[in-house]
Amino acid sequence: GKSKDIWIAIRTDGKAGTGVEIDPLDGSTQAKFDAIMVADQGTNNLHFHLGAGTFQTNIAAQAWVIKPGWMFDGAGTTLTTVQAVGNLAGIHYGLDVLGAPSGTDTSNVTIRNLSIDMNWGVIGASADTGSGSEKNIKLLAITISGSHTRIEHVAMANGYGSFANGQESFWCLIGCSPATATVTDNIVTDVTATSPNGTYSSPFAFGGSTGHIISNSAFRNCSAYGTNDGNDALG
Repeated sequence: GKSKDIWIAIRTDGKAGTGVEIDPLDGSTQAKFDAIMVADQGTNNLHFHLGAGTFQTNIAAQAWVIKPGWMFDGAGTTLTTVQAVGNLAGIHYGLDVLGAPSGTDTSNVTIRNLSIDMNWGVIGASADTGSGSEKNIKLLAITISGSHTRIEHVAMANGYGSFANGQESFWCLIGCSPATATVTDNIVTDVTATSPNGTYSSPFAFGGSTGHIISNSAFRNCSAYGTNDGNDALG
């Protein structure tokens, strides 16, 4: 069916809003933005329109995940940011800003015209130190499993991965869930990755494997800017 539209803004008038274009919901704090997303966990095919500003989400809490058919439209990569916050202590696995657990089908998802700030420079201090004096965690931007994904005009920044702890951070990962052994038609266009942290990050990845085939899919006109420290993995 047709997507339901929900508008969210950084409101400054103190009103909660109703979610229509002329009266957007107030996502001006982490608590308010996450509450909006949690309230929509039972509904597929929602089209979220994010206005200008920074929308914060507590990735440590993992209170909500992307559902099938969800669409996120920002006002542009320089105007709309979804930013990770939270206390990372005790968490030794990957946390994504916009994603869903592996094994869940998140087909027909669209993310476009926004920036994703994994915010390592701020929240990384709370993470546990593991092997090699490196933090034992990884931060990711987008994790999707399914078909008909569209990720367009997105700027990803400030992620983290740790080679010493086996924490490879796939910033934009499209994979197959057990429920969808074969996925198709996943197109990522005009996405940038900048400001990696740690020692083990991969900006773009398709997560196929034996019996899990990704077909008719592509990364187009995407770019990554790393650190020239001699640790590239391209041989």
